Amino acid sequence: NFYKAYWKGEEANSKKEIARYIKPHQQVHVPYDEGIFMGYRWYDNYNKDVQFPFGHGLSYTSFRYSDLQLSKKEVAGGDSLTVSFVLTNTGKRAGTEVVQLYLSAPESRVARPVKELKAFQKVYLKAGEHRKVQFVIHPQDAAFWDVKSHQWRVEPGGFDILIGMSSREIVLKDRFSYR
Repeated sequence: NFYKAYWKGEEANSKKEIARYIKPHQQVHVPYDEGIFMGYRWYDNYNKDVQFPFGHGLSYTSFRYSDLQLSKKEVAGGDSLTVSFVLTNTGKRAGTEVVQLYLSAPESRVARPVKELKAFQKVYLKAGEHRKVQFVIHPQDAAFWDVKSHQWRVEPGGFDILIGMSSREIVLKDRFSYR
């Protein structure tokens, strides 16, 4: 906390002041207190609007996402889950889309981000072309670090699968449960 005001540049002559206490190549302890809510996770958690959401991209064509399918609705133990959908280039030009899969654990008893990016794929399609895109979700994708037991843990309950063009442009959604 001693250095916080200096790092923010809130004090007059902060560069000169920092030089009084910190020498070149000196290691300094800076506490990490953002936790898991950083980047797009912070904006989602506090429901803040952004101009360019995480994962946002520009294209000269347009894409349609459809036919979301899960290999099963209930996952147990070490089982994996396959998620698939159809991506179609609906524009007049060839283009590339980076499709993103997020997981959300709305029933969690611990503080978790609204959604977490778990997988993405870059897909090139010619005009009018469509392709089936697949992701595999493993149990560790639904896990969180349990500070009490000092290990990764998957909480039983419902998880939302969110497929989108960016962290804010979610176009397909489904749900599975973990037991």
